[in-house]
Amino acid sequence: MRYLYSTFFLSFVIMVSGCKHEPFLGTDYSINDVVEITDICDEDTVYFQNTILPILISNCSTSGCHDVESAEDGVVLVDYGTVMSTGEVEAFDPNDSEIYEVITEDEDDDDFMPPSPNLPLTDEQVDLIYTWINQGALNNSCASSCDENVFTFALGVQPIINLRCKGCHSGGEPAADLALINYEDVQSLSLDGILMDVLLHGEGDFADMPPSGGQISDCEIQVIQNWIDAGALDN
Repeated sequence: MRYLYSTFFLSFVIMVSGCKHEPFLGTDYSINDVVEITDICDEDTVYFQNTILPILISNCSTSGCHDVESAEDGVVLVDYGTVMSTGEVEAFDPNDSEIYEVITEDEDDDDFMPPSPNLPLTDEQVDLIYTWINQGALNNSCASSCDENVFTFALGVQPIINLRCKGCHSGGEPAADLALINYEDVQSLSLDGILMDVLLHGEGDFADMPPSGGQISDCEIQVIQNWIDAGALDN
């Protein structure tokens, strides 16, 4: 089994390194790059660092699309600066923001994103992006609601996987031919040690995950580790 998953991830590494797009030269993306951090998360506020960036990293900032190396159509979506500069975000005006327009096009339209065979964003994710732009498209963050003591699969692990990983690892052609949709998918990688290896950006044989945007938070990593240590149960 470990050999099988090693093959999947090796295929992913080869796929990334073999990308034929020209490297993105870019410009100055320091635009409003100071994060506005609050201690308490307001349930009526959508936070870029907590919610929007993970959605974009998982669903858009992938090899062949909008990571730095591929920069499809000149769009890079790996941090606040690149999102604002190349995603043509108009603060307070979602309907005039290119990043919102392409995710709400008709699915048969050539401009629709993410393109097939990737899954479209959920209605909830589309609404979150709309609300974030409508609230001013701020580079904001709040104290994470992550609790490392809550490490059941349903309440702790699956929400992290859905937010951080599922966009790449789902649909008709999941990255590395590896889906992370249900308990069985996640459990297999966890018991083999592969999941923690890629999340910790170790020096193993597997590609770092997520491939853009840096590691997931220390708390999220600890939630997954605690779940694995407890037997990686379907709980």
